[in-house]
Amino acid sequence: MCIRDRLNINAVYGHSPHRLRYLSYNNTSNMFLVKAIFDIPYILVPSAGYYYQYKEIEEKGTSEGFSPLVCTFILVSMIARIFFWTLATAGVPVLLQALVLIASQARVKVSVGRIAVPVPEVYEAQNSFDVACQSPHEAQYLLSLLLVILLILYTFVLHLLTGSLKGNHTYAQLLGAFAALAEAFLAAPQFYRSFATKSTEGLSHKLVLLWTAGDFYKMVYNVVCDEPVQLVIAAGIQLLLDTLILLQTWIHAKEKSLRSKE
Repeated sequence: MCIRDRLNINAVYGHSPHRLRYLSYNNTSNMFLVKAIFDIPYILVPSAGYYYQYKEIEEKGTSEGFSPLVCTFILVSMIARIFFWTLATAGVPVLLQALVLIASQARVKVSVGRIAVPVPEVYEAQNSFDVACQSPHEAQYLLSLLLVILLILYTFVLHLLTGSLKGNHTYAQLLGAFAALAEAFLAAPQFYRSFATKSTEGLSHKLVLLWTAGDFYKMVYNVVCDEPVQLVIAAGIQLLLDTLILLQTWIHAKEKSLRSKE
């Protein structure tokens, strides 16, 4: 049980010890308020930055600088997390966060799919899937369609496995570890792209800041609320990658500023 759900507020009425009474958060309205204070940032902040990313993609007409593989990692990990949630003793906010993240990634994918970006020579050595996401509009559409089909098949397979192995503790732990591993390294493609191109142009800095803030809060929340250890480890690795990408944006912004002054 989350520590926030164990909180009791003691209120003193009058000066006599006989008039001392305890007010607990068993009261529905108070409990809802306290939970909302803790849960809403946990549910929304990790996905909030993607609003700024898809706005930047649509305004500039290019997704260059942002790795669509980030979206793929999130979709794979969040679908696995939903099935893991049905087996583990995780809180409802863990499920809601997964659903909100899936919706936000679908929105970013729509933005990426609407544009056509030529493939720069610098991307030639990169993963073919990542390159395909930056190819002309027709390939973007076909790739997006293929991704949807693969995700549907992936979800169906997980549904069958989870249904048949519902009481298997080992399966639950492995599923949780897989979901956490995919989530932990979701920012790795973005870090690699920024490193390979030596630029963070096209990557929303607000996205990176909200990544960092959201993952820090998520790690603290998972520890305080006794969520499964896989989620705590994943958030810690995410926070490390977020910090590295934040450092990349600062370095490249400084270099750009120096070049503009020359």
